[in-house]
Amino acid sequence: MAAMSTRYRRVMHDFFRLAGVLDKAEHAQQEAALHLRQAFGEDPDAPPLNDSPMRRHKVAG
Repeated sequence: MAAMSTRYRRVMHDFFRLAGVLDKAEHAQQEAALHLRQAFGEDPDAPPLNDSPMRRHKVAG
């Protein structure tokens, strides 16, 4: 099974649920939603999971 990892620097452990306050949380939620739509085939316009930039390790912030 393939996996993707993004590290968000300088945020607290539970930042993901703070999208109304933190831009990084909004980005994290959008990124997670994109991957779920791709995995379930619900976003035909999204780039493919394999070999896409979203598949590589990233550091945000």
